[in-house]
Amino acid sequence: MRTTPPTAAVSAVLACIQPDNPELVQRWADALASVGGLYATWDASALAAVARGSLAALRYALDHGATELPVEQARRYVDPPQYRRQPLDEFVLAGLRVEHALRAYVAAQSNVPEVSADAADRVSSVFAGSLLQVVRLREQRLSAGQLLADIGRMLASAPPLISLGRVAGRLAQELGGGCMVLGFDGEGFDRMACHRPGGPEEALWPRHVPSEGLESLADVLEGRPVSLPLAIASDALLQGLRKAGYQHLDARPLLIAGDVIGALLLLEPDEQLLDGRALGHIDALCPLLAAHVALGQSTGELLQADAAITGLLEASPTMMCTLDRQGRLRRTNGHFRRRIGVMDDLGGMPLSWLLHPSWSERFPEQWAAVLEARSGLSGNRVDLISVDGNRLALAIEARWLPDEVSPPRTCLMAFWAIDQFVMRAEADAERIDRLGAFVRDVSHDLRAPLRTAGGYAGIIAEELDGTHPELEDYARRLENSVARMDRMIDGLLRYHTSGRLDTTLEEVSAGWLADEAEGRLEGELAARGLTVVRELAGPPLLGDRDALAAIVSNLLDNAARHSPEGGTIRIVLTAVEPGWANLSVCDEGPGVAEADRERVFKLFETVEGSGGQTGVGLAIVKRAVQAHGGRVNLTEAEGGGACFTARLPTP
Repeated sequence: MRTTPPTAAVSAVLACIQPDNPELVQRWADALASVGGLYATWDASALAAVARGSLAALRYALDHGATELPVEQARRYVDPPQYRRQPLDEFVLAGLRVEHALRAYVAAQSNVPEVSADAADRVSSVFAGSLLQVVRLREQRLSAGQLLADIGRMLASAPPLISLGRVAGRLAQELGGGCMVLGFDGEGFDRMACHRPGGPEEALWPRHVPSEGLESLADVLEGRPVSLPLAIASDALLQGLRKAGYQHLDARPLLIAGDVIGALLLLEPDEQLLDGRALGHIDALCPLLAAHVALGQSTGELLQADAAITGLLEASPTMMCTLDRQGRLRRTNGHFRRRIGVMDDLGGMPLSWLLHPSWSERFPEQWAAVLEARSGLSGNRVDLISVDGNRLALAIEARWLPDEVSPPRTCLMAFWAIDQFVMRAEADAERIDRLGAFVRDVSHDLRAPLRTAGGYAGIIAEELDGTHPELEDYARRLENSVARMDRMIDGLLRYHTSGRLDTTLEEVSAGWLADEAEGRLEGELAARGLTVVRELAGPPLLGDRDALAAIVSNLLDNAARHSPEGGTIRIVLTAVEPGWANLSVCDEGPGVAEADRERVFKLFETVEGSGGQTGVGLAIVKRAVQAHGGRVNLTEAEGGGACFTARLPTP
């Protein structure tokens, strides 16, 4: 339904309805937050992202003179997991509060009362129509349950062709018209089931019809539904249906993994009796019908191949899914569905609908990168949302499956929880645990005699008091060696714990990390006249607070040891891509030869000019960064010196 065009003055006021209007976005987000419930589980960035997306949909409806949203837009508030358990009254309350805030904002944009009132009324009309549209879709999802249950029992109680015939009869009775289930073999449509009250099925549809003779159903072969009056159908067969007493045709494609394997035809004796609610029930049934059409027409090899693919996905210990080139889910494995909290397969749903709201504006760029990749992509970050509203911080690996066509049509995507990278290295962790237990025992036995030897060396040096310079120098060197060995033992113990993360990750500001690191090294920095310059323009980091602090402290300690007196150390944080940032610590020292840049991260490895370091600090940095799913590298700083850069996750 369309409305009359607004006047120029009203249009000028309505121009404020934009997704990039920060004040309106904030009012919308505040209205949602005031309701609590589902919206209380979202942070400010997520609420703002939902507000911007909703404003974009509202802007579209206003521009096109509509009184409700396009169905695809409306279903974004119905089908995603987070909305499936949301009470309807909570959603309606949120809508009413948003509409109140929206109306007040629009009315304040003009000093002319008539213009303000007209603009506010127009916004309220579109908003109310859209709200009712979503409520109808939600009720439709609930009321489809009984029909689904009945047809599910029919499909399970008999072989495919018999059960499809029963289903066609039930649908014809339910809808008051004719019903046909067709299979598609790549060349034409085969009649698999047909029900026509009061007449033979052969009079409606032959056993096989080539697709070339059905131009009116061309969209069905592309995976799109068709709804048309039979009076305008050009195909002779469809004209024959009109002569049989039917006025309108609704055709729904039956899809398996995105491929058309058949169609469901609904014939109505009057002009389009089926409303959106009834068609919604039918759409919910189509996946069930598609599965039984496939069973009825597929060969044993096809069924075995399908089962093998499903078995591979289900055997995976990680979240996995397959997607088409439009980013729609084809398959999901059990682990994926359990983490999301939805037990049905979600086939056909865009992956973008499962994103956490705060990630919805970042994903299009990521998916574009996946499409452009010839073989695949790894190391990217994406956040999904579960039915319970929990945020799932994930790293993704995407691979395009080999195909007989180019570009390939199916993308296999695996998801690794950011806080489970340590679990992926469980074998290494157990080995380090055993080493750590050994080191703790040995260090206890070693430290006592070491400290005794160090104490004696100090006493000897003091007693000599310059009388025997060579012996005194030897005693001092012995004392220093004992101290260094003690530091190595302590460093080994710290290395043992550096790869262990708290499973509860938190947002940590880079400013706090820099404060902590400078506080620990305050004396050394001041004694050598070193200046620390911060350039922290990026977002907060996401991880274990203690481990992140160890990363920054060890990098700053390393930079301080190698900087010239009076030098400058730079700590820089930069957002590089959605979900990741680079944290760099750069000094003005002599730098590290390119041949040694990998070696400096190994435990107990030192290079020339290391200043008596134990070779533990940078090993701790690498281990802690890897535990967060990132990586660390060493390059030459601008103007000389070393620059260490750690890639770390962000919210």
